[in-house]
Amino acid sequence: DKGLGPAEHCPGQCLPWACKVCKRKSVSVDRRRAATLREKRRLKKVNEAFEALKRSTLLNPNQRLPKVEILCS
Repeated sequence: DKGLGPAEHCPGQCLPWACKVCKRKSVSVDRRRAATLREKRRLKKVNEAFEALKRSTLLNPNQRLPKVEILCS
């Protein structure tokens, strides 16, 4: 398996815990998933902050406004 690159690798025909190619793939997928979760949490906090700002500054907080208009009001 040492001479095989990712293009020549046959998934399902190796031991995932021993195969360097499979380990590399799972690590990159895990990192990407973790980064996606972090970004989702960050965006949720940003959106909650905009909602709080909108509620405190606008007369009609149920009105949908772009973030730029919330900041300008």
